[in-house]
Formats: sequence, structure tokens, C-alpha cells
Amino acid sequence: MRSRLRSDWWFSCRGRFGALLALIVAATVACRNSAAVDGPRDEKAAATNGNGPSDSQEKADEGTAKNAAKYVTESLRGRVVFAAEATARRLGVKSVDEAAERILALEAPDGTLYPLIEDVRARAFRADKTLREFDVELLVRKHEGTPMRQVIGVYALKKDGKYEVDYWCDVCAIAMFELKPCECCQAMNYLRLRKVAE
Repeated sequence: MRSRLRSDWWFSCRGRFGALLALIVAATVACRNSAAVDGPRDEKAAATNGNGPSDSQEKADEGTAKNAAKYVTESLRGRVVFAAEATARRLGVKSVDEAAERILALEAPDGTLYPLIEDVRARAFRADKTLREFDVELLVRKHEGTPMRQVIGVYALKKDGKYEVDYWCDVCAIAMFELKPCECCQAMNYLRLRKVAE
């Protein structure tokens, strides 16, 4: 008897849930159809009716469009160093102790320092000292209005050629941008160099 009651209850619930699901699907289809028939809304008219974006939101959207990232992609060669160490060595200007390892920069063969935006790609040079010992070619973005460079590709330069740099986990076969435990299995990854055909 109990099993039959449970069974009846289950079927009645399924019926109710099915009806609710059908109602939701019908409402969604109706909304999409009315949007397609009405066509795109005039945002300015909608704003005056109180149904659209406010004037402040429109101004914010315009500001975002004006500030959209403009950059040039370039390739730079040298060695990644801490800027404080390089300025002390090259210019005799000593930074305060707390700034010793604050900014990473690419030091070009002519001594020019290109400060790096420290996102995940550039952070690899902080996390792995071995990477700072290589002569490298960095594929970077120079964003308008800043001298800093965003690293988008790292290549080690050796006598026998150029090598793409990443970090590899053998267990999961996942490439990563920095030395750390694998994002999947948590085993430690390792520096991988793959020769680039030129």
C-alpha cells in the first residue's frame, strides 16, 4: 500500500513539474518571438520611458568604448631582471630595500629597461629563477599610454635556436604559464622547452 502511495505521489508530482516546465518554455518562446517581431529597441527612447539604460550608464558605456585597449604587438630580446637591481647596476641608483623585487623588467642588450605588467605570464619570471637566467625573446603588447609591456609569449634563446617556454604536467598533459602545482592533479609541473622551427 505504501509503495503504491509513493508511486502515485511521484506521478502526481511529475505531472505538476511537467506542467510548470511547459509553462516556462512557452513563456520563453513567447518572449523571444515578441522580441523578434518588435525588432531592436531604440535605447534612447527606452531611457526616456524609464525602461532602458540611464544617462549615467550610457556615459559609462561611452567611456569604456573610448578607453578600449589600444596596443601594438612587438618582439623584444634580452634578459628579465628585477628593475631595482638593474638600475643599481647600470645607473648606480639604489632603490629602497622593500622595492628590491617589486618590478620585473626586460633588460635589452643596449641597457634599455622595459617594465613588465605582472600578470600570469610575467609572474613566471618571479616564480622560477631559472627563467631569469635565460636570454629570452618576449612577444609583448605595448599598451597606449604606458611604458609597461604585457607578456603574451616567452621564448628561450640558445646557441642552437629558439625554444618556446611553458610548464608541463606529465600526469595530466596540461601546459601552464608558471612553475606551480598542476591545476588538475596538484603534482608539481616542470619547465618545458620546445624548439621552434624558424
